[in-house]
Amino acid sequence: MKNAESDFKKEIFEKEGKNQNKNQKPRTESIAGLITGLVAGVLTLIIPFLGHWWELRIGEAFILKLDPFNPEIVIFGKEAFIPLLYWTGFSLKLIVLLSGALLIIGSITSRWWSVHLVKFGSTKLCWIVVATFVSLLALNLGIPGLELPIEIPLNEISTEIVRMENVKITIPIYARLTEAFWIAVFASLLGIYVRFKSK
Repeated sequence: MKNAESDFKKEIFEKEGKNQNKNQKPRTESIAGLITGLVAGVLTLIIPFLGHWWELRIGEAFILKLDPFNPEIVIFGKEAFIPLLYWTGFSLKLIVLLSGALLIIGSITSRWWSVHLVKFGSTKLCWIVVATFVSLLALNLGIPGLELPIEIPLNEISTEIVRMENVKITIPIYARLTEAFWIAVFASLLGIYVRFKSK
């Protein structure tokens, strides 16, 4: 009787062990997800401190250093301070820093709430990158109802000729996407990858 009971318990333990093995993810997959989540989180944390993403120079009169977190506008050598842009950039910086921290915490923990932290922290930077690029593209292609006297390039050096009565003025225009922008793109793609792997 005891032997039959012990055999029955042994059979139950073996079935439970098999079920646990089926539900358990391979160690290599969990390590890969951990590393990817950590890299995405660390990059997200440092993105706000890498500098501007896009630079535009129109002669020596106008300089725009576009950074979602700290945009700079210089007109005839004097920096223009716009409170709305400053506080918007400050808010975005806090959101991105919080996203990076939560992404790291969610990646290194295995609690029931970890996946929610990853989902929250993995997509915020991507939306900022997309919104920034769409804005630059609209500026380059033109905005309906808004006519600019010159064409704004996206990532090149060009020359515009402006005619005023009998005077012809040649204006050099310089625009480029910086390394910080491409690092932000890479970090956002890593975040999207982590987001879908956390389902």
